[in-house]
Amino acid sequence: MKPSSFQTTIENQFDYICKRAMKDGRKNYFKHLLTISKQEISFSDIGDYLVNQFSTVDHYATNLQVFTK
Repeated sequence: MKPSSFQTTIENQFDYICKRAMKDGRKNYFKHLLTISKQEISFSDIGDYLVNQFSTVDHYATNLQVFTK
């Protein structure tokens, strides 16, 4: 049975809307990636003062006394 022209029109419109939504979603995703990449900076471009704030150093007591029986 051959679909009516109305049904074919509806299917084509639905197909167009789905493709358009995927295309717009892709555009928004790449726009978001571009926005994020503009805010990023390399560690080599950051000064030593800021890089040193990212790390911590643990200090442990090394003078231990061991008591044996």
